[in-house]
Order: sequence, then C-alpha cells, then structure tokens
Amino acid sequence: MAFVQRLINISITLAQNSQTNQPNTFNETGTDTVTLSGSRASVRIQDSGNPATCMAEVKVWGMKPSLMNQLSTLGLVWNLMPKNLITIQAGDSVNGLSPIFSGQIMAGYGDYSSQ
Repeated sequence: MAFVQRLINISITLAQNSQTNQPNTFNETGTDTVTLSGSRASVRIQDSGNPATCMAEVKVWGMKPSLMNQLSTLGLVWNLMPKNLITIQAGDSVNGLSPIFSGQIMAGYGDYSSQ
C-alpha cells in the first residue's frame, strides 16, 4: 500500500449584519471568506442521521492571532448575532477533495494554553 497525502480545506464565511460592529471582510483576504489549507487540523464530525443534530468539532493549528480574534465568538449574545459559516473539504492528493461538512459556527475561540 502506497502512502497518500491527506488534505483538508476549511473555508469560513463571515455573517453579514449591518446592525452590529462586526467586520464584513477578513483583514487577510479583503473578502468575506477565508480558506485555510495546508494547516495542521483535526475535524470530528458527529452525525446522528438527522441534519438538525449534525455537529463538527474543528481544531486548526498555526492560525494568525488576528484571524483567531476575528473569528472568536466569546462574549457574543448567542441568538442575537448572525453565525459565521464553515465548510470543510477532505480528501487526498490523488482523488482530490470532497465536501464533508457545512454549517454555522456556534462557538469559536483561541486556545493559547496548548501552543
């Protein structure tokens, strides 16, 4: 069996809301979407068969502090703020990438204790 490089792309789209002070674009890209590829990442998808209960726990290492700060949801009132969207693609260097998860980000924060 030959070694095949595994790949994962994580795309995050900012929620649009003119009533808050949330930025509508990322500082790094100047657009409302940023794609993280080539980063060390861990994704655990929990799917009970019902689309309403599908969840993903995503960890990404090596993000810039400015990007982590922009994506942080700490201190936000949950139901009053629009949610950012995440799309995850996974695959390998031979067969390419396929979408495996898409949903809203309910909680996001930087974990500076495990650097």
